[in-house]
Amino acid sequence: MGGGLSYLAKQIGKSPQYVSQRLKLLSLPSDILGKLEKSGITPSLLREITGLEDGVQRSIVEMAVNNNFSSRHVGRLVKKLKNSSNPFEFFPDVPPFRSGPDRHLLVANRLLKRCLMALKYALSEFDDAINDVEDEGKIRELLMKQRRNIHDQIGILLKSKKRLGTLLQEG
Repeated sequence: MGGGLSYLAKQIGKSPQYVSQRLKLLSLPSDILGKLEKSGITPSLLREITGLEDGVQRSIVEMAVNNNFSSRHVGRLVKKLKNSSNPFEFFPDVPPFRSGPDRHLLVANRLLKRCLMALKYALSEFDDAINDVEDEGKIRELLMKQRRNIHDQIGILLKSKKRLGTLLQEG
């Protein structure tokens, strides 16, 4: 047999980089890999999430499926998460051993964190769009109004999350 990736790449008519990237996908959890067939997720999209923590991978794939994100969209999201001071705070795993009201609080906390992450991403997208708009008139004004609405919603969710945190500490 020849030299590993190079040999395999040559045999299938692909580049060693292509083979390496596809092999990295095999490190993903099987339920995520199953999305390739069932949900229309592409290998390119999955490549963007390799190397992230399992819970984060699952959350991003779920968001991508629910919102029809492209691999490019996911790549930008992953980049922003990696540049965040605490990217994993948005994707807590709910411990499976919890039950009853305690589990419901944890699920609600997880939901609020996901919503916050989605809104922060939307805010970032609005910032990008506003920066791209050369018009200083009505279009920019409309985008700025929507940006303020998203910002306000983030504030509301942060307050709810804080109240929920108090409930979690009491429980």
